Amino acid sequence: MILNSIYVSVENMERATKFYKRLFQKEPANIDKRMTSFDLHGFYFLLFDQAADGEKVKFGNNCVPDFKVENVKAEYERIKQFAPTINDEIQDLGEVRLFQFKDSEGNILEIYE
Repeated sequence: MILNSIYVSVENMERATKFYKRLFQKEPANIDKRMTSFDLHGFYFLLFDQAADGEKVKFGNNCVPDFKVENVKAEYERIKQFAPTINDEIQDLGEVRLFQFKDSEGNILEIYE
C-alpha cells in the first residue's frame, strides 16, 4: 500500500487555491470543477469542492496535514504573513520543533523540522 495523496474539503475553491498557492509557493498541477491538486514531489495535496458532488462535510479540523521543512522559524515568519490563524510561538518538543496554523477554510496544518 502506498499513500500518494490527501485531500481537504473546501467551501470556497478560489479562496483555498489562492491560499495554498501561497503556502506551497507553486501553481497547481491541475484544476477542475471538483478538485485542485498540487504536486509536492510526487505526493498530491488536493482541495476538494464537495458541492461539485453534492456532498456535505464538516469543514476544518478533519485531518492535520504535517509538512517537514528545513527551517521551521523561517516558515513560521513567512506563513504568519497570510495564515488566518497561527500559533503564538513555535513549540520545542526536543527532537521536533513545530507550529500549527489554519488555512483559509479552517483546516489545521502543521509545519515541523
